[in-house]
Amino acid sequence: MGRALRIEYPGAFYHVTSRGNRAQPIFLVDRDRYRFIEYLQDAINKFNVRIHSYVLMTNHYHLLLETPLGNLSRCMHFVNLAYTNYFNKKHKQVGHVLQGRYTAILIDKDNYLLTVSRYIHLNPVRAGLVNRPQDYFWSSYRKYVVLQHSWLWKNDILNRFSKNNREGIRRYRRFVEQESDEKSLNPFLNVKSGTILGDDDFVEQALEKVKDKKISREVPAYKQLIKRPDKEKIIEFVAQYFRIDRESILKKGRGNTAKKVAIYLMRKYSDCTLREIAELFGGLTYSACGKIVARLEDQKETDRVIAKAIAELSVKMSNVKI
Repeated sequence: MGRALRIEYPGAFYHVTSRGNRAQPIFLVDRDRYRFIEYLQDAINKFNVRIHSYVLMTNHYHLLLETPLGNLSRCMHFVNLAYTNYFNKKHKQVGHVLQGRYTAILIDKDNYLLTVSRYIHLNPVRAGLVNRPQDYFWSSYRKYVVLQHSWLWKNDILNRFSKNNREGIRRYRRFVEQESDEKSLNPFLNVKSGTILGDDDFVEQALEKVKDKKISREVPAYKQLIKRPDKEKIIEFVAQYFRIDRESILKKGRGNTAKKVAIYLMRKYSDCTLREIAELFGGLTYSACGKIVARLEDQKETDRVIAKAIAELSVKMSNVKI
């Protein structure tokens, strides 16, 4: 399984979930749920996070969480570790309680805050545990529909409907409980690379905020999210640089520097496989393409012409807008 992409920055919103190891229950008695909620409250105090919505099911939980300090990993490590230690001690068990690391989807709050909150609050209804979301005790929905003080951070959601608390509650309740089809109720059908819920502009802005952090470009989700030039755009750039036409790059024959540079850049900057690149350049095998890429990787250290071409074209590749 590929490594998860963690995008953390101050003010980020996340949908966080974690499931029981081997799909086993993580809450066996009511005291377990009370204790988990206590750990959430501790996290609010320790890490200055804001919990906007939550639901505790039998073998998993959902959180809509905001990190003003950009410290999601530290917060969730604390919550999950504290609960695991409690659970194992309480129920005389050893080993993992939760299945691997938690899942965190970065959310565009401007477009998805309300629908994610609704999705979380309707979990017990979808699971057939209750007929109405307010009948499920272990979610934050009851705290929304009753005008009462709570450690829950409700204003961001309720204020979207009205600055008047009572009117905001009434409209939010109608929003959650209205009849809708499954597609409109499930915002996660629009998640990109299992990591970000937002449009292309939001993805670009999020990646820009963490560009100076040590996020491996080999993480699959990162490679899927970054904007990439397609192979035709790369050929166009290479043709312009070498002042030749497209056909000159694609033609068969050895000693074609522009062709080799194009193959190298496609492998580095596009999402094309070696086999797809080979198909574009007729007469080459994918293994031959691989050798060209490896050879240019070494050659650019000693050949000034190759090094200059790759460097200048790489700047174009990095700045291209698709």
